[in-house]
Amino acid sequence: MRNLLRIRNVKNWTSVENNSDYSIALELYRECIASDIGHEKAYRGYEKSAEKAGITLKQDKVDFVFYTGGIKFDGNTIKKQSLGGSESALYHIARCIAGEGYSVKVFNNCDTPGMYDGVDYSPLVDVYLFNRWNSCKVFISSRSFKPVFFDVNADAKIIWLHDMPNVAFLDQYDFETMDFSAYKFFALSKYHAEQWQEFLKIGSDRFYITRNGFDPSRFAKKEILRVSRPLSRTDRLRRKPRNDRGKPSLMGHAGERNKYKLIYSSRPNRGLDVLLDIFPEIKKQIPEAELHVFSYSLSEDDRAIEPYMDKLNQNGVKFRGSVSQEVLANEIMESRVFVYPSTFKETSCISAIEAQAAGTPIVTTNLAALPETVENGVSGVVIDGDAYSLEYQKKFVREVVNLITDDEYWNSLSEGGKKRAERFFTWKNIALEWVDYFKNYLSENRDSPKLSLCMIVKNEEKTLPDCLESVKGIVDEIVIIDTGSTDATVRIAESYGAIVRHFEWIDDFAAARNESIKHATGDWILYLDADEKISGENGEKIREIVKNPDIMAVNMVEHIPQAEGNLFQTTSSDYCRLFRNDSRLKFTGRVHEQILPAINAAGGKVLKSSIRIDHWGFALSEEKRKARAHRNLKLLLLELSDNPEIENDPFIHFNIGMAYDVLGNNDKAIESLRKSVEIPDESMKDAIRSTAYSKISQLYFAVDNYEKANFNADKAIEFDSGNMLAHYICVGLLFQKEQFSKAKDVLTNLLKITKSGKTNAEIDIAQVYLDIGNCDFKMNNFNDAVDSYKNAEKLRLNSFELMFNTGMCYLNVNENKNAEIYFKKAKEIQPDHPELEIISRQFAGDSETV
Repeated sequence: MRNLLRIRNVKNWTSVENNSDYSIALELYRECIASDIGHEKAYRGYEKSAEKAGITLKQDKVDFVFYTGGIKFDGNTIKKQSLGGSESALYHIARCIAGEGYSVKVFNNCDTPGMYDGVDYSPLVDVYLFNRWNSCKVFISSRSFKPVFFDVNADAKIIWLHDMPNVAFLDQYDFETMDFSAYKFFALSKYHAEQWQEFLKIGSDRFYITRNGFDPSRFAKKEILRVSRPLSRTDRLRRKPRNDRGKPSLMGHAGERNKYKLIYSSRPNRGLDVLLDIFPEIKKQIPEAELHVFSYSLSEDDRAIEPYMDKLNQNGVKFRGSVSQEVLANEIMESRVFVYPSTFKETSCISAIEAQAAGTPIVTTNLAALPETVENGVSGVVIDGDAYSLEYQKKFVREVVNLITDDEYWNSLSEGGKKRAERFFTWKNIALEWVDYFKNYLSENRDSPKLSLCMIVKNEEKTLPDCLESVKGIVDEIVIIDTGSTDATVRIAESYGAIVRHFEWIDDFAAARNESIKHATGDWILYLDADEKISGENGEKIREIVKNPDIMAVNMVEHIPQAEGNLFQTTSSDYCRLFRNDSRLKFTGRVHEQILPAINAAGGKVLKSSIRIDHWGFALSEEKRKARAHRNLKLLLLELSDNPEIENDPFIHFNIGMAYDVLGNNDKAIESLRKSVEIPDESMKDAIRSTAYSKISQLYFAVDNYEKANFNADKAIEFDSGNMLAHYICVGLLFQKEQFSKAKDVLTNLLKITKSGKTNAEIDIAQVYLDIGNCDFKMNNFNDAVDSYKNAEKLRLNSFELMFNTGMCYLNVNENKNAEIYFKKAKEIQPDHPELEIISRQFAGDSETV
């Protein structure tokens, strides 16, 4: 009201004609709206004043609108001073999206509105004026929940979360009474999303997992912008010649690593106390080690560092205080290891992202979002446990020392970090992911086919919740056929809104599947088992692919984790799991039922996709595996009995053979599998034929029939060059012939196949390195063997064979001290192994040392 009175008091208001006076009125109306966003008179006054001033309020529909409060900035601020994480993220994302040709507006606290790099910055209050007369395709509120209180005119409404639910400034909101039904949430990590899901009591389908990023230009090789100490007269005389711009090059280029430099740049209360306590041990092992500690530029951190000052004064520690982002980037690029024994629950950790971008391996804690940001063994080391525990601290010291002393290990993590940063954490890549997400989201809301999930279940209370949780936001309807559950399966299904129908089990999976699709009303049908789920971006891919008008069905990749200790960590096969709801399409087969024959009969086009289904049910106990095999064998033999015409179906004989294999009937397994590969049928996939040959080979190998094992392994590779089991059988055969050099060649090739991705199995790389080492060990190439054994150890392999063989290698090259270390590790794993007693006698009778 005060501002309206000021407007009425403008001299000769009714006769004002010049735009400058109208500008004053517009500003006063804006102030009034800022204090009361629902003030109708102020909006009407603003509209009239704008009309008289010749200002057009109605704009073309804007693609992206960003809204944020907080500190002041515009599109030029970041070039002159540091910004907070959320402000920097908004600046970069908005700039990158504009660079793709989209119209982008930012409403925030800015003193100098205007267009910067294609992004239109406006004062915060103007969002209400814009929203009054305009709309946008996507509205993104960064860090603020205030837009929930006014009706945003947007096709998609997003709250971009940066904080944890317990931060102090969120106390102003009564979340229990707020209506978020129109909003989706962007979180910085899966961990971050889970905290908000629990706090808001909102399902995971409302969340999109994005990431923080980094600016690659800050990590390009360039001159370092600081001198770590005053230049002496001698230093000045030693300066490099001036560069082309006439400026002196002070200290070379970023990327010239100091092998002994460690860096910490988080807030002091996030693990600095742990680091300062364990640094003396690092210094003891690496006397040249230096620890450089940087603090935040926020003023309160000047006081926050005070409790740590005594320990900061220890030998080798250099407290550097706060520096600009530019200088800090160079410091990270100079460092050998980024040390962060975190005790803080990070939602993302920009410091860890920047360390990877700089190619500086990070050693940190498996806590909150850190294992999502840093990939263990690829871009850094993520250590389990409490950072305050002695066990954790010993591991931390060991990993830091390893990274300082082992150049090959360091190079691997350094390159891995840079590649990971380039792939996942550049702002441009993140912005492009956003654009794709919104394309799909807006398209789905306009014209998206209806998708039904169809399932058959019985007593699946343990696995069903994960499965149904994974399809939230993907499917429009859930149809579940229960075949006689006696646990909570039906109640769980109904809690997810499923249509539940009961069906008497008649020893026929196809019949049950066909009952499920009979009740589906969607345009498309997806079928899953209760021990399967859709993860990550695969849901969005499904929603997009069903818009293709030219296809009838989609093949998807079934990804199967294997039981712990298996040489193969995962295997995968492609199956048709997604198809149109067409009355011609029915399942066939009592067990291992298929829809593809019906699709082929209808002349439908099947699209092969990379969409992944995670199926964890095959990693079963031996007892459960045999129970499942008994059931399957019974149904398969019943199928053959009922339908003699399928005697020439290779697929049914393949499945019978695989069931006999699980049950330990090797002769019948070989008989059925041989029949499956000998039947001339072009419909049998090469991958399945290859699997049959490799299984036959494995069974012959088990009974020492190496000639037949070799023949079938070669046939398996002929049909699928990426068949890892067949290659490994070849390795075993070469070991039997003591052809260790050839065996090493095959194993080395296995690593190449794995890296190429042209395989249906993820092999345990650590085991491959162990076996390469064993080849060299057998050929008396002990130093080469140790190199391979160390690679296996770095990949967390901890077996008696590895430790004992490493010790034997060191013993053979007269490095007795190292030999004792590894024999001691072997003894920790198998204390009573007889070979250790023999070895212990070689150390002057002092068996206690081993």
